[in-house]
Amino acid sequence: MARASARKPASAQAIFHALKALGAAPQPGPNRRADSPTPRDTLPLLGILLAKAETEALHRAPASQDPPTALTRLLAGYQAQAPSAGRLPLLAHRLHRTALEAALEHPATPLTEAAQHAARAAAHLLQAHHHLNHPDPTTSRTHLHQAQHHLTQAQKALSRPHP
Repeated sequence: MARASARKPASAQAIFHALKALGAAPQPGPNRRADSPTPRDTLPLLGILLAKAETEALHRAPASQDPPTALTRLLAGYQAQAPSAGRLPLLAHRLHRTALEAALEHPATPLTEAAQHAARAAAHLLQAHHHLNHPDPTTSRTHLHQAQHHLTQAQKALSRPHP
């Protein structure tokens, strides 16, 4: 499976057509045509595409499978698309998104709060590693301090009673 060499960001129209092909295209609003997304629609459409891809991955490549054959194959496809130099920022972004989703979980519990802080800590650790060779060493140190802060907050949340 060859990957496209173009690194141009996908348009709202392209994302919409991908969602349509996957059977996940959103229904148009009252003042919109079904096939005319605007640039303003790009991020919500990407969110739908992420949810569709992650749901498919969950069902087809469960993390609990031992050995993780399907997960390994899934990762191979991901790595073929994501250049190795840019993978750590992608992983950090995914963890920040996970942290935000955990923070929005209702009702919040000490466990979801701990998960949110643990995800943020992991994101900052990846960013610290990514910036190790940065000309300004304060960037990496800032991320390390943020990681330590979030780990402390995760431990505090875990020490509270939880269901």
